[in-house]
Amino acid sequence: MKRFSVKIATAFFILITMVVLFIGFFSGTMIRKQYLTTQENRLTEDAKLVTTVLDIPTHLEKGETALLSTKIKETNQNSQERMTIILTDGTVVADSMFDEATLENHKNRLEFKHILAGETTYVDTRKSDSSDEKMLYVSLPIKNSEQQLIGVIRLSMNIVKIEQEIHNIWLMLAVISFLTLIIAGIFSIIIAKRVAKPVEEVIDVAQDLSEKKYTSRYHGQAVGEVARLGDTMNHLAENLETQMQQISQNESQMKGLIDHLVIGVMQLDQNRSIQLINPAMEEIFAERAEALIGHQYAEASKSYGLTRMIEKAYRKNKSQNEEIYVYAPIERILDANVVPIPNKNSDGTDVIVLLYDITEIKRLEKIKSDFVANASHELKTPVTALKGFSETLLEGAKDDPDLLQQFLEIMYTESSRLDILIRDILQLSKLEQNQELITLEPFDLGQTITSIFKTMKPLANKKKIQMRLKAPANQLIMNSNKSRVQQILINLITNALAYSKKSGIVEVAIYLEQNEQVVIEVTDDGIGIPADELPRIFERFYRVDKARSRNSGGTGLGLSIVKYLVESFQGEIDVESQLGIGTTFRVKLPLN
Repeated sequence: MKRFSVKIATAFFILITMVVLFIGFFSGTMIRKQYLTTQENRLTEDAKLVTTVLDIPTHLEKGETALLSTKIKETNQNSQERMTIILTDGTVVADSMFDEATLENHKNRLEFKHILAGETTYVDTRKSDSSDEKMLYVSLPIKNSEQQLIGVIRLSMNIVKIEQEIHNIWLMLAVISFLTLIIAGIFSIIIAKRVAKPVEEVIDVAQDLSEKKYTSRYHGQAVGEVARLGDTMNHLAENLETQMQQISQNESQMKGLIDHLVIGVMQLDQNRSIQLINPAMEEIFAERAEALIGHQYAEASKSYGLTRMIEKAYRKNKSQNEEIYVYAPIERILDANVVPIPNKNSDGTDVIVLLYDITEIKRLEKIKSDFVANASHELKTPVTALKGFSETLLEGAKDDPDLLQQFLEIMYTESSRLDILIRDILQLSKLEQNQELITLEPFDLGQTITSIFKTMKPLANKKKIQMRLKAPANQLIMNSNKSRVQQILINLITNALAYSKKSGIVEVAIYLEQNEQVVIEVTDDGIGIPADELPRIFERFYRVDKARSRNSGGTGLGLSIVKYLVESFQGEIDVESQLGIGTTFRVKLPLN
């Protein structure tokens, strides 16, 4: 695209050229006309003067044509003009350049005919029949004292010299015009640059804005309307930059929000192609966004239920909401929402697909339901026993001392079991709701385990179980919540004692890893846990050996409490077990 200054300079130059050419042509034409008119007037005056001075009418009336011819030749001897006297019958009686006897009759000459026709002056330009040159002719009538036409006087001059003078004038005008055009061209370029530079700078800013370069500004030194235009363009650029920054910030915030949503988000255009997909949706589809953008949604979704919902939303242009099951790449339960939205760039409809993975929620709901059922069952057993034995005592069994003693012991055992169960349920509830305030204090882990061994010794002695501590030579000082660490150890050691064989061994080993993780291993040589049962042992009320657990007073909540306590420290717990050989629980807790 040509620069604006070039266009302005060209327009100025063309305009000036037209004006100069017009003025030159007009001036040349007027000069030529004026020059010819001057020559015609001069010839006319000369003809009148000669007629009067030479007294041509008198000579013609007297017939003194020879004398007249001599006088005319003498008078015009050094003149460039040719003078001719013609009688009314066309006879040439005198000529300043030629012998009149050799000249033919001039009655058919135009300048003669017009005078005979009554014109007072006649001017004509033509080629002379006598000299074969282009001549300017001026003819006037010769009249006697009675104003009767007695002849015609004709003056002529060679027009070639006149044309040469006019040509010189045209040449001079051409040179002047050419110089004028050169000067005008230079000034056009200078003026165009001065005028166009600010405009071009404004155009450059507008071009930058169209290319989304919103930092571009006009810095020209223009005045008047161009300056106002530049200021307006700068104001526009500032507004656009501010708006685009806001839009970019909003888009960034929206993208950040969408990217961090736990809900899968997918946008489909009217052609059912994927336009947007967030990380949560990538996880659900087990595909990267780069592999899905621009492709049909059917290539990503393997769910018939989801496909049906999307197509229904397109067809009915109404939002759809259902719980759907997907089985690939992994089994999930999804709360699916499909929302049609109008496409602003066309008459079609886009669709937003929102998938919320509620698999865990459903699992927790089932756990909650199972917990209520299990808790009801666990609470029902001791309550039923207490109620039954109380009724039996009230009906008269209290009168039998032996039976009374037996029933009271059973009632005490069941009430103790009920108390432990209720306390475990309340503690588990507090752990889940994070209601306990955690205080940190330094303590010796080995000494803490030794104290627990002393507390557990009566229980171990009943089964003749040896309890051993394997600890480093130096003290292992933890800066943690002592109460919770004690509860983890008590529950694991109690569990180990409950499932160990008689005369068995329960060993607790502690050591420090390089990443400042304290490892606690509680090992027994009990019955062990089947491999298919291992994933469920931390579930509430789950027991591997239900009869043994109930007889030992276990509630089925101990390992669940341990897991919550470990996780409250951002720790880890795992288990290794072999049937008939024993079980090892391994807990990792931060030292500080």
